[in-house]
Parts: sequence; structure tokens; C-alpha cells
Amino acid sequence: MTEVETLLNSSCSSKVVSNLQNKFVSHVNKYAREQLVSEFGFQAEILEKFEHDSFKASETLQQSHWCWQRDSRQLIVTHNPSNFTLGVGANQGEQTKARNRVMSRYPDDPVAGLVDFGDQLSQANKQGIEVETIGVEDHAA
Repeated sequence: MTEVETLLNSSCSSKVVSNLQNKFVSHVNKYAREQLVSEFGFQAEILEKFEHDSFKASETLQQSHWCWQRDSRQLIVTHNPSNFTLGVGANQGEQTKARNRVMSRYPDDPVAGLVDFGDQLSQANKQGIEVETIGVEDHAA
């Protein structure tokens, strides 16, 4: 989810908010929680849990926790992306560079490149290996 304040201050805020059928919230701070409760109707007692470190995404476990709101219903869900999904969704600077290094080995088969990158990223996360090492040398997947 985008920053709550940025969304609310947007000139098209009312249109965006009124068209949101599904809202997902992960780890939040107290200020964001208060905004989400007052502006989007999230239940405070549920979102309070998401202020704790135990609700931060875990790279080693390859999982994240979310509060999912649809209409008046709110559920706490855990998402464990596949290695492929992890690789496709990696968008931080060093992750992007690593993906490009691995993908360069697969000029005729980008899907195979994404599969390889996702496997290597997952393994690196689980072993606490720096992303900068992926694709630099043979990286055991």
C-alpha cells in the first residue's frame, strides 16, 4: 500500500478510495494506524498487532503478514510467495541489479532467467547472503 498520507493528500483521493474494494496493510507505525482507522475504517485492535516487529516481513522465512479489508470484513493473512513471484516482485536497487545480472545469462528465455533469479534470491535471503553477490559468481541455488 502506498503511504496513507500521500494517498489522502492526493487531488484524486476520493475517487481512488471509493474504488478500492480490497485494502491490504502490513507493518505500520502508530500514526499510520490511526489514519487507517479513521479514514478507512480498519479496526484499531487488529492494526495494533501490525505495529509489532513480529508482523514485519521476514526474508528468511519468505513470508509477510497482512490485514486484508474487503467491505466491512477484515482478515489477518500470511503470504508466502513462490521463488518466482519473489524474483518478479524484487524492486529494490540491489535486487534489480542482481536480477539484471542473472537475466543477462538468459537472453532467449527471460522466464528461465526469472526462475533462476527467484531461486537465488530466496536462497540468499534464507542464508543471510548479501543480494550484491547474486549473479556475480556462481551462486548456489
